[in-house]
Amino acid sequence: LFMKTNLNDYLADLLRDMREDGSIDGIIQSEIIVTPELYGAVGDGVTDDTNAFKDAIAAVGASGTLFVPNGTYLVSDTIPLVSNMVLAGAANAVIIRVANNLENYGVIAIHNAENVTVRNLTIKGERASHTGTTGEWGNVISIKGGKNIRIENCVCSDGWGDGVYIGTGADGCENVSIV
Repeated sequence: LFMKTNLNDYLADLLRDMREDGSIDGIIQSEIIVTPELYGAVGDGVTDDTNAFKDAIAAVGASGTLFVPNGTYLVSDTIPLVSNMVLAGAANAVIIRVANNLENYGVIAIHNAENVTVRNLTIKGERASHTGTTGEWGNVISIKGGKNIRIENCVCSDGWGDGVYIGTGADGCENVSIV
């Protein structure tokens, strides 16, 4: 079942990862592929697309891909990813966190999840427009309790805290790759 816009861009991204022997490296095969636009996202850099992303992730469930077409998507809340999913973007897909005054927030969260891939996205925090004066935990991607996590070909910038936070201690992670 393929439900998405801009399928050609997505397939081109997948083919770039194909090895000489014909196998595909690092791709979770998906039964469901959706876009946030199917759930109301606009990607115009003005509209808050948070609920569309959350609804699309709920539709993807386990073993699906959320494909983000070209555009600038604003989010006002953390986007939590779930186990066994791929979040993949087209060449000019950008996700930006809306300004806030929170001490602790994220743009993308991978918490207590496994087998998650994030690829080909520019993800930005809101450091320049942050309205708070305390805290250091505005992470672009937050990984806590994650296992088999792959962040690939992503630009993570402008967070109030870390670009990519990888949990330790009780929130420790296992097998996290950033390439």
